[in-house]
Amino acid sequence: MEIRNVPQLILQACRSFPERTAFLRAAPREDGAWTFRELEEKVRRVGTALWARGVRPGDRGVLLSGSRRCWFVADLAFTGLGGIDVPRGADTTHPELRALLRHSQPRWAFVESPGLAAFVEEERDALPELREIFLLPREENSQWTDLETLDRLGADLLRRGDASFQDALQAVDSGHLLTLVYTSGTTGNPRGVMLTHGNVLSNILRLPEIVDLKPGGICLGLLPLWHVLERTVDYYVLSKGCSVCFTDKRRFKKDLREVGPSLMATVPRVWENIYDTIQARLENMEGLRGKLARRLALSAARRARGEASLWERLLWKLLGRGMRSRTREALGGRLRCAVSGGGSLAPHVDAFFVGAGVPLLNGYGLTETSPVLTCRRLEKNKPSGVGFPLSDTEIQVRDEEGRPLPPGKKGRIFARGPQVMRGYYKNPEATRRVLSREGWLDTGDLGILSPGGSLEITGRAKETIVLAGGENVEPAPLEAVLTSSPLISQAMLVGQDKRRPGAILVPDRDRLAQEIPPEKWRVEGDVHTSREVREIFAREIKRLCTGENGFRPFERIGPFLVLARPFTPENGLLTPTLKIRRLKVLEKYGSLIDRMFREKERAPAAR
Repeated sequence: MEIRNVPQLILQACRSFPERTAFLRAAPREDGAWTFRELEEKVRRVGTALWARGVRPGDRGVLLSGSRRCWFVADLAFTGLGGIDVPRGADTTHPELRALLRHSQPRWAFVESPGLAAFVEEERDALPELREIFLLPREENSQWTDLETLDRLGADLLRRGDASFQDALQAVDSGHLLTLVYTSGTTGNPRGVMLTHGNVLSNILRLPEIVDLKPGGICLGLLPLWHVLERTVDYYVLSKGCSVCFTDKRRFKKDLREVGPSLMATVPRVWENIYDTIQARLENMEGLRGKLARRLALSAARRARGEASLWERLLWKLLGRGMRSRTREALGGRLRCAVSGGGSLAPHVDAFFVGAGVPLLNGYGLTETSPVLTCRRLEKNKPSGVGFPLSDTEIQVRDEEGRPLPPGKKGRIFARGPQVMRGYYKNPEATRRVLSREGWLDTGDLGILSPGGSLEITGRAKETIVLAGGENVEPAPLEAVLTSSPLISQAMLVGQDKRRPGAILVPDRDRLAQEIPPEKWRVEGDVHTSREVREIFAREIKRLCTGENGFRPFERIGPFLVLARPFTPENGLLTPTLKIRRLKVLEKYGSLIDRMFREKERAPAAR
């Protein structure tokens, strides 16, 4: 049977693997497994009930929830009827959620909690098309219908021969819209990305080029399900008869050890946290054993980059098997493939894991591309770049005039392929700015294509800092090298139109406390001002931002701030996928940044 939409693909897998486990747990902190048979039955029953309630092709329905198995029931049942879901996390801020609701104008709402249902209810005056709100998990004495009630209604209709869900499913074509995904707005207002069934199916059906899963594997899902990387990977996992296990930040490291996933896709920050944990353990090891372990970790990274000395190669040959075994065991021991995407993976983190034998593949894509454009391959996994395009995907690097550049030249990245979005919802002007009539998407990223066809990301066009002298500075490489310091947890470059770049640094509090007792810290407002703290960060900047590390003189950082509080999703300075909201940071700390540049003499020299 020809697969023309995403629910068809998953329901086919349900029929092929009925007794295998689809979900290991209901939600990150809830027990309860479902087989593929149970998943199929629930999707068909809920889909039948939704049709009876009035859901029709082209209807929009917001899906506001964290990761849980009933998310998939609502998603597959609704989109199987030709509905277009609009997913977002339950932790979305109210202003952002209000903007999403008013822009998407949903007819239906599926929500995780009575609190969210009440919020949507309060917006009814601004949502004239809204017909009904459904709760995902059952709540006693609730005024809103829940999925369990819809399940019972659908079961009764199916017993009486109702074939509405199956008929509607057959009519959903690959060109129909599957979802509107509102981007997390790192540099501006969120936009609704229109992805068709064909867009997402093209990615799912090409992921075996990266790792071909066998039935029975387990995917550990840490990213929220509204994130298109997690959603597409989970669809792929289910289509192969494998299990999804939801986790969260609190359970993640424990689940790695106990669940033993075979696949995981997550963002660079997660790998940086694992790396920092490993390095902290190495730093605490004493004596000769500690020295050897730290040198071995360094040799792993240098070996992966092809830079290891004869002594380091010999050391790895003698002792490397133990480090490789311990590192892989810390990740569950059964990891066949881990994909890092959704941001720039720091080179030192990349090199360490690849050198230690972890099958970590760096990839590249956007929400607008469903999301994968390129990824490294297990058989070609060198710790640099983001790998090769998927089949049927074209990548061009162009100059400022829009002309394709030869391999080895840096320019703006354009992509074309079956995964590229239809456009931005109700925003034709924004669509025209990034998507040509020929189907080429302007990614907004800067990169280099190698002669062999692999891609390297060098920065973000919109994030490029232009100094007063006209020099262009890409923040990503400098931020990556700064956060390679155990003292620096987060870093953001600033300095548009200034003589030299500056930096906003967030310390690792535990490591800073080891170096300088907290009683010697002095915090004024949001900023560390004590001389001892500033001097230690000045030394780190000077140590890291050097010509030996590839930085030109005009890229050397001058003034800097050391913040007392981190960037987090809760304070609005990180997206839910842990990317820095640069505009928000500039808004919040704008006056401090201006003063920092005006009063450079207050900062110790970092050059």
